[in-house]
Amino acid sequence: MPTKQPASSGTPASAGDLSRELNVPRRTIYNWIERDDFPEPVGRAGGSRLWDVDEVKRWRRDTKDVRKPGRPPA
Repeated sequence: MPTKQPASSGTPASAGDLSRELNVPRRTIYNWIERDDFPEPVGRAGGSRLWDVDEVKRWRRDTKDVRKPGRPPA
């Protein structure tokens, strides 16, 4: 069975793909998705929402605190 490769920049990516690409737990991705300022999905595939990897990376870089308030820095 082929190994699923991480999404490359600019590629539509599912929450699982984003988790692997950004090296964060999938639960973190879902927490971010719930935020009002998280990028909107760019499409759907097989029932999964897809986000632009570059857009999510920019959001993560530009968002000062992607952690929940009160959490110590990693």
